[in-house]
Formats: sequence, structure tokens, C-alpha cells
Amino acid sequence: MNVSEQLCVQLVPLFKQLGLASQRKIEQLVEYHYVKRGEMVFSPLMSQQMIMIKSGSIKIFQLSTDGQEQLLRVLSAGEYAGERWLFGQKNETLYAQARVDSEVCLIRYQNFNQLLLQYPSLSIQLLQLTIEKVNHLEQHRQILAISRVEARIAAYLMMLQQEQNQSDITMPYKLKELATYLGTTPETISRKLKLLERHQLVVRNHMHIKLLNIPALQEMYL
Repeated sequence: MNVSEQLCVQLVPLFKQLGLASQRKIEQLVEYHYVKRGEMVFSPLMSQQMIMIKSGSIKIFQLSTDGQEQLLRVLSAGEYAGERWLFGQKNETLYAQARVDSEVCLIRYQNFNQLLLQYPSLSIQLLQLTIEKVNHLEQHRQILAISRVEARIAAYLMMLQQEQNQSDITMPYKLKELATYLGTTPETISRKLKLLERHQLVVRNHMHIKLLNIPALQEMYL
């Protein structure tokens, strides 16, 4: 495998606090894989492993009882998924699929356990990052519980505003993906975004949205 200059583990917050010598040791346990757009990275049928994104974009989703895709999140360079399966929990519902041609790094169960024994500080860092993920999932559940779609969109835009810390936000999802994330259809998302624009709450330019009236957006779902 031809590994580019920057180590995969240097991109991931879990390993950033370690010195370069330790990062290089961990890198020796990493398996590099190139995946094409549309290719599955993991599914409930695959072996348990943690994936780290070196380049590209991976979407994490589950299937509803009627087979519809429910988007949970999109991973970009430096993000990771699957760490909980390395503690024995089985993946029974989640799928990961490449949105574009991507390079991913894998750490398998046995190797990850060795890392935790060798670097105890990773356990604390992993706990902190896991709490952040749980908080994000809880926010997602709260958004889905909102009955009106335009209020769901407003709540989601405010979540992005907090994450990106600015009123000019970049949408991480395409329209179809945003629809599955918010539990509706692309047509409804498009119509409701236009409604927010007519009310002069936002200005949309493709994947970029400027929030014009944050208090009014907050009132829609509070």
C-alpha cells in the first residue's frame, strides 16, 4: 500500500495528543483501503473494526423497517466511526458508504485493544469523544421529534451554526441526504427552505446558507 506523507492517525483527534514516535507505531497497525464512490465501507455483515477517514467522504446510515435509508451523519477527513464495536458491541444496524472516491484506514479489534493497554490516555480521550458523539445523536433525535418540517430545518441550521461558530454556514449534506437526515423528502426540504427565504430568515446559495435572523429561527422550534 502506497501511504502518502501524512499519517492517517495524525488526522484523527483520538491520536493527536500522542507524540510522533507513538503515532508512527500506531500507524503500523493501520490498514489502508481505497474505496470507490458507492462502495460499502462497513455493514452489519462485516467484521468489527474502526474506520478513519483520510480523504473523501463517507455517509453513515441505517435502514428503516420498510427499507428506506435514514442518514445519521457524514464523515470527512479526520473523522472516524466504529470504535464502540471494538469493545465487543456488535454492529446490527449501521452501514457506511463512500459518497465520493475515498481513502480510509482500518484498525481491527485485537490491535485496538493493544493500543489501549499501551497508551492508557487513549481511553480517556476516547470517552470524551464518545460523549460528544452521543450528544450529537441526542440532538438529532430531538430534531426528528419536531413535528413541522420547517422547524426541523431551523433547528438543524442552528445546530450547524453552533458547530461552525458563524452565521454563514456550509451544508455538509446534499439535498437528498438532508431529507433523509431530517425524515422528509427532497421536495419538502426545497419548498421549506424557499419559505424561510421568503420570510427573510435565510439566504441560500447552493451549499452555503446565511442566517439572517437567528432569534426568529430559534423561536420556530423552542
